[in-house]
Amino acid sequence: MNRRGLTLMEVLVVIVVVGFISAFVFPVVAQSRAAAARTSCLVNSRELALATSLYEQDHQSRIFPFGYNVKGGFTTWWGDLKTGDPTKGLLYPYTKSGIIRGCPGAEELPNDQPYPFTMGLGMNFRLFYRYPPMKGRIEFTTFSTSEFDRPAETILCGDTARLSEDGNGVVSSPWLFGDSTANHLHARHAREVANVTWLDGHASSHQLAYAVHAIGEPKHTISPDVLKANQLGDLLKFPREHPESPVSTERDQFYYLLEKPRGT
Repeated sequence: MNRRGLTLMEVLVVIVVVGFISAFVFPVVAQSRAAAARTSCLVNSRELALATSLYEQDHQSRIFPFGYNVKGGFTTWWGDLKTGDPTKGLLYPYTKSGIIRGCPGAEELPNDQPYPFTMGLGMNFRLFYRYPPMKGRIEFTTFSTSEFDRPAETILCGDTARLSEDGNGVVSSPWLFGDSTANHLHARHAREVANVTWLDGHASSHQLAYAVHAIGEPKHTISPDVLKANQLGDLLKFPREHPESPVSTERDQFYYLLEKPRGT
C-alpha cells in the first residue's frame, strides 16, 4: 500500500486555514469569557444585595458596619481583615454559598494594602461614616434604612479600583467615593462598563464618566485621560455642573448620597 505524505504546498495551505480559523475563534472565546465574568459578577452582586437585606431584617433595619475590632482582630463585612478568613465576615451567615464572592474580573487586580482584600468590590463610603466629618474627625457609624432617600438610586457597592501611587495602573480598594481622586468605579468588563449594586437590591452595568479630579488640594489635579486610560470613572445622573472643576458637587455625587440634593 502506497503512503504519500503531505507536500510543502499542502502543509502551507493547512497552516493558512488554521490561522484564519484561529483569527476568528480566539476573539470569540475571549469575548465569551469576558461576558461570563461580567454575568458572574452581577450574580455575586445580587447575592451580596440579598445578604445585606437579610442582615438589615435581623438588625432593626440598620445596614451592617464596615467592620469592628474583635478579639485582637478586625471583622469586616467580607471577612477577617488580617487573615482574609471569609467565615468571619458579617454577611457570611446570610449568603447561599456562605462566602461573599467578589468580581471574577478582579482576580488579577494587584493589592498594595497590608490586608488580603482582592474582591474588586468597593463599598459606598457614605453608608458607613458620618460625612462630612464632625469636629475634624470621621465618625464610623451605621445607618438605618429609613435614612436612605431613594434606595433604588443609591449605590451600595460596585466594581472598584484605586489609582496606584505612581499613577501607572490600578490596585484593589474596599472603598468607593463620589468625590475621590483615586478611588473610583472600575470599568473592567470589556474595558467599557462597571457593575453596580444598589441599596434596593438590584444590580446593573453602566458606562462611566471621566472628569478632572483633585489630588489633595484642588490646584493639583489628575486629568480625565489618565483616569480613562486606567478605566477609573464615576457614575453620574446629571452632566457635571462644572466640567472643568476638579471638585465634585453634591449634584455630581447624586448616586452616592443618602440624602439627595434639593431639586433633583
